[in-house]
Amino acid sequence: MIARSITLNTLSAGADTTASTVDSFFLAMTLARRVQKKAQEHIDALTQGERLPNMEDVESLPYIQAIVRETLRWRPAVPSGLTHSLTQDDEYDGMFMPAGTMVIANIWNMSMDSAYYPQPSEYNPDRFIENKDGQIRLKREIQNPEDFVFGFGRRICPGRHFAMKSIYISVATILAVFDISSPLDDAGDPIPPDTEYGGGLIGHPKPFQCIFTPRSESLLNLLSQQSQ
Repeated sequence: MIARSITLNTLSAGADTTASTVDSFFLAMTLARRVQKKAQEHIDALTQGERLPNMEDVESLPYIQAIVRETLRWRPAVPSGLTHSLTQDDEYDGMFMPAGTMVIANIWNMSMDSAYYPQPSEYNPDRFIENKDGQIRLKREIQNPEDFVFGFGRRICPGRHFAMKSIYISVATILAVFDISSPLDDAGDPIPPDTEYGGGLIGHPKPFQCIFTPRSESLLNLLSQQSQ
């Protein structure tokens, strides 16, 4: 009974925030088709279209990791952060804060800080990667949004590692199998998606339309087989 309750609580606590990040990823892909194509090239070079990416491929797909990091930064699931309470007197930047003071971390401000992320409103996974001796790898000097989007201290998200694995494999699999695009108007031009987000503790993009087109029949079959 205890194990079942823990499992249920973990799933329910992370379902909405994970869904928020995946929704933001869909929105980003309709806006940044260049990023999508580049990611698919990296996946295809690794899998050769003969299989789907798996968790063992994480280190071999740094550009997918960069997409996940940029999605977390560009539209953090909980932009206002959660409330914390000081257990003892503290001081920050010359300000005295007595025990019991309520403190809220401004996650949105951290993710949009141009000192760390130039042109922060732009969705750009390339900010996290570099080409070193012909090898694509993640930049160590660029702060990983995982360090702050999941909270801090004793109230840091306990399911953050599970969430990251879920988001990574979702992003890698979807990009491997599908092209994501905007619908077209009567003139054949893409209809820009609504980039507004709804209110609430967890940020979700407002409803928008996008089209998922299988990249090939064989890749779609691989996905069907994996789902069985």
